[in-house]
Amino acid sequence: DTVAIRTKGLFTTRVRLCYTRGLMWPFGKKAKTSSEAEGRQPGSEPVNAWDLVSQIPRHELSDRATGDNEKEGGVEMTEKLRDLLQEMAGEVDGLLAICVAGADGEPIATYAPPGSKWNMELSAAQLAQLIKLARTSADKMHAGELEDTLLTTADSYVLTKSLANNSVWLGMATSRDAVLGMVRLIAKTYAGRLSEAVPK
Repeated sequence: DTVAIRTKGLFTTRVRLCYTRGLMWPFGKKAKTSSEAEGRQPGSEPVNAWDLVSQIPRHELSDRATGDNEKEGGVEMTEKLRDLLQEMAGEVDGLLAICVAGADGEPIATYAPPGSKWNMELSAAQLAQLIKLARTSADKMHAGELEDTLLTTADSYVLTKSLANNSVWLGMATSRDAVLGMVRLIAKTYAGRLSEAVPK
């Protein structure tokens, strides 16, 4: 699997992903796998994404994704976001899921076409860490401001694009049948409208 990091500066960097047991998780904590949590001797198995998500303290999680804490006017803006995401979905062949999320990985609005089994909430939490790493790497390489990241796997593409002055981001997951140039064009075309629709 590979990740492509695109910036507004010099170049696009492509790095190869590898499984690691030393993965750092939010709030400065080192993630534990299920075997470590149970006291077993660490082995060489890949880090389980569910293990990572389960370690997030409850007080760090927001109910923003369910809309329970939306302020007055926020509900209308979130509905507008969902409408925009659904509109975008109609223009992307092979779409699996799409979302707008905060820098902390909390989904603000999500949409998945009928029949899709993609878990965008779980993906958003993981992608937030990828974006943070990509932004840090771009800064250290003096490559310019991060524009987007592309995660390429055997079955899918996952594109993220910064929105609203990097306070939120757009995530789009598609099958490998999707035309990447078109996916990026649609993301760029809707970026302004999505940024304006984000609840303040």
